[in-house]
Amino acid sequence: MRKVLSAITCAAVIGWAGSAMALPATWQDQIDWTPDIYAQAGGQNDPFNFFLDIGNDGFVSIFEGGDDVVTGYKLTIALYDDKTDRIIKDEVALIWQPLADLTSYNFKLTSNEIGGTIGGLIDINHDGTLNVRIDAIWGDFYIDYAKIVACGDNGKSADPVPEPATMLLFGTGLMGLAAAGRRRRK
Repeated sequence: MRKVLSAITCAAVIGWAGSAMALPATWQDQIDWTPDIYAQAGGQNDPFNFFLDIGNDGFVSIFEGGDDVVTGYKLTIALYDDKTDRIIKDEVALIWQPLADLTSYNFKLTSNEIGGTIGGLIDINHDGTLNVRIDAIWGDFYIDYAKIVACGDNGKSADPVPEPATMLLFGTGLMGLAAAGRRRRK
């Protein structure tokens, strides 16, 4: 039993020594419309569609020959009331992401941070872009900017991967220590 346990321990240590870890990475994109986009329920720019592209910040997906993977993201959208409509006091906007539930917008904030969705992760990991749609449901408002911050692994190694000769030397040393310990017990 001890031989088996020793062999498993040696294999685990050698495997751990030879493992490479990917570096964490962050990619982002921001669109700041100038002039700001005017959206009116049932009218101009309703719905308003746009793409955020983290490929502009160096992201290359595995489908495009790279090895970058996004594991999470935050989407920030800034909408504000034009404050010209005295009859309609409330504005309502719905923000759509791929395969997501609707997110309603609170106009008391200057910007609204929206969490990522599984559909959004699939969309981003496919080609580095996120498709977003804003529907003006009630009232009118301006769309100021949209920003995405995505985090994940860039596929580059955090530590240099040990060469096979180094791993062989390390393994031989472990086996020598095990043999010396065994001899000492006898």
